[in-house]
Parts: sequence; structure tokens; C-alpha cells
Amino acid sequence: FHCLLKAKKLTHEEIKESDSGILPCGQIHDSGLFSVPPDELEEFAKMVHYLWCEKLRELWPWIIVPLEVEIDVTPVDGNWYQKKAYRIGD
Repeated sequence: FHCLLKAKKLTHEEIKESDSGILPCGQIHDSGLFSVPPDELEEFAKMVHYLWCEKLRELWPWIIVPLEVEIDVTPVDGNWYQKKAYRIGD
């Protein structure tokens, strides 16, 4: 839970500093929800992977296990039934 909150805060700070159309939408259970324009998805996915898997461990060295994120996307204005796994570089 604390990792999720810290990672979401780091992500929000990065989004605030950029000139992007990304909107943080909230969180459900152990997931962060974001509205991301399709042309920014690849860059956003890389940023999330870095912040949530690497930066968090740099800030909190007591985390001694690898961290992973899974990114799912829907089409623009899609629903959760249409959700599919996204891999960086796809």
C-alpha cells in the first residue's frame, strides 16, 4: 500500500512537471488509473516502469525484492471488457 501511494505521488509529480495530456484518475485496490493520450502511451509506460520499479527501490533501499508493474490499456473511451495487456515496445 505504501509503495503504491509513493509511486503514485512520484508519477503525479512527473506529470505535473511535463506538458502532457495525462490525467491521474484514481486508484482501485492495487492499481493506479490514468487517462493517457495514445501518442503519449509508450513514454508514459516507460516512466511508470522506471518510477514504480526502479526509483522506488532507490528511495527505499529496504525493499530488497524486484518490483513489477503490469500495464493494461483500453481503446479511447473503451471499457474494462476491452482492456488488454500492454508491453513497452509493442
